[in-house]
Amino acid sequence: IANATFIENICDNFEDMIGKVDAVIIARDDYETHFLYAKPFLENGIKVFIDKPLSLNIEELKFFLPYLKNNQLMSCSGLRYAKELDSIRSNIKNFINIKLIRGTVLNSWEKYGIHMLDGIFNVIEFDVKSVLSVHGKHMSVILKNYDESIIQIDALESTVKTFQFDFWCENEKFTAEV
Repeated sequence: IANATFIENICDNFEDMIGKVDAVIIARDDYETHFLYAKPFLENGIKVFIDKPLSLNIEELKFFLPYLKNNQLMSCSGLRYAKELDSIRSNIKNFINIKLIRGTVLNSWEKYGIHMLDGIFNVIEFDVKSVLSVHGKHMSVILKNYDESIIQIDALESTVKTFQFDFWCENEKFTAEV
């Protein structure tokens, strides 16, 4: 990879980069290693970006929180910036009485549910009142808003690639495949 991307400085241990880099991108799909790789950089004042999900471990999330708050750490999904959602972002005020927002994604809830939520929450504000998890041939997570609207995320596990968003309201329907 280094040869193909013209990276001249290669190290055998990731911690060898401390003091030699301004920032680190941890673009790994295995959230179980995010804490291990990020901790030494954060503790040494180096800015870090971590792909979602940041972590599923509450103690690791507690460790990350001050770094998130002081802008030394950033973690988000690329779906937050998906151009396919630009149309609804710019027209959301025209949607009267949103009733249901659905996200459908491949793979597991743990790995990909957050990508759908990050995309949706970048379009609308949502004040979660309750959460229900439904397990069947796939996992569905239903978030109920205080205004009684619902977000449903279906994580289909092993399936064809899909990152689909659907918004339904009284006067409009919007669908995007990312």
